Amino acid sequence: EGMDVGVVAGQYGSESGDGGEGGGGSNRGLVKAAAAVMPGGHILAPFCAVVCDGVFTYVADQQPPLEPGCDERYDWTVDAELIVPGFVDIHTHGLGGASEVLEYWMSPEYTTTRVPAGGTTSLLASVTFGAGAEAEALTDRVVCALQDTISVGRSSETRGTTGAVIAGIHAEGPVVADLGGLVKGDNEMEVADFNKLLDTLGPDLRVMTIGPSIDARAGYARIRALLKRGVVPALGHDKHVNEKDMAGALRAAAEEDGLRPDQRRLHLTHIFNVQMFHHRDVGLANIGVLPQFPALPEYTGLVTPTVEVVGDLMHVHPLVLQMLLATRRPEHIAFITDALMDPCVACGTSVTYGGRAVELGHEPSKAEDSRSFVALKGTTTMAGSCVLQWDTFQSLRRLFRVPVGQAVMMLSETPARIAGLYTPHQEPAQQQQQQQQQQQQQHPPARQSDTGATPPPRRPCAGVGGLVVGHWADFLCLTAPHSTTHPLDECDWHLAHTYVGGR
Repeated sequence: EGMDVGVVAGQYGSESGDGGEGGGGSNRGLVKAAAAVMPGGHILAPFCAVVCDGVFTYVADQQPPLEPGCDERYDWTVDAELIVPGFVDIHTHGLGGASEVLEYWMSPEYTTTRVPAGGTTSLLASVTFGAGAEAEALTDRVVCALQDTISVGRSSETRGTTGAVIAGIHAEGPVVADLGGLVKGDNEMEVADFNKLLDTLGPDLRVMTIGPSIDARAGYARIRALLKRGVVPALGHDKHVNEKDMAGALRAAAEEDGLRPDQRRLHLTHIFNVQMFHHRDVGLANIGVLPQFPALPEYTGLVTPTVEVVGDLMHVHPLVLQMLLATRRPEHIAFITDALMDPCVACGTSVTYGGRAVELGHEPSKAEDSRSFVALKGTTTMAGSCVLQWDTFQSLRRLFRVPVGQAVMMLSETPARIAGLYTPHQEPAQQQQQQQQQQQQQHPPARQSDTGATPPPRRPCAGVGGLVVGHWADFLCLTAPHSTTHPLDECDWHLAHTYVGGR
């Protein structure tokens, strides 16, 4: 069931007077390449795009025709061998910036200025939750800092000025059954308190990890609350959830009123980690590897969840990754970093995570170099990774022989779609109408949260994850020896430049 990585001719958009936020086109750029990876992993050759104020306004296989009276000059140009959309990391705790992991996002620039070297142009900031008043106060401060940073990425004047863009929040917990490397919080938080937490996280919350065995005891009220707010429930951190509770969570999404079909598909947090796979007593990983459910009554009408997987070759063995790549399609797999530390720091470097020491270690492997990981000090419990997304791209190409288009898709388009960051091109009137419909579906006027306030609507923004009209001009320029004489999938590609919002 591999994707067809063929040449796609034709136009992926047209010149538009609406350049997204910033509009108008006071800053115009021309991007050309011998080939580019387009939506669905297809290849467009040659490739040409026009960027106005940080947003793609024209994408095709030829330069736009010159309109009468128009000036063909551009403020900047890019000429590359291969253009791909910037990578999107929907699960990362950051690379540093503080001696305590929970405080990383108080200094987001430490991470956002470093990850573009690994091809990441957009990310979700993963937030975890401790217990007690002091931890709650820290959460409030972190969320405020993130909200300020997220707003920077929404403006064409400031997008890319601090590197990669934080596009939203991923909350890992607190309602989880098994911690793994997480700090302990209020894992059985009452539904009313849960809604208050959602109010605190606000409209920038995109994904939340939740243990289905815990929420089953509340009739999946928390999962339903997330769905009503347009937040993606990610099942995870639940080693011993039973089949009935897993199916119940999936059915809660399938039967929730007012959702689009794509909103009914749940997600799995870092498949295979802090969850079980068994040939009889099935766990979350069992449903994560399925392309479809069998024709059993208990699974009628249910859809398999999308999955994310850590691509550092340490969290998941390469043989298991090969199985996942063979059973799920690229549009259902997102490769994440689950980063917790800068890969450039020395082995043995230690920070605290909720007051516990975690350190960077190396494990010898059969590969040319060792693999790195971050673990709770003195244990074998992994707390995160120190991998960059470009490292994962290279592994997908060299170890698993994944075609370039599919590898890029699992690092850009798929994670962007899962997090609701990928928006198709629409005319302004259509865009406004759809936004109004989504706000009515996600936040019905008569429906109020348990705090008595209607949840605020999510602010619209240009999309990421694809080289299409209406998306931010976040892209990577790749180069390879002999790229003009060898097929694209036989080239050894290297990252030459990373652009965020045309910068």
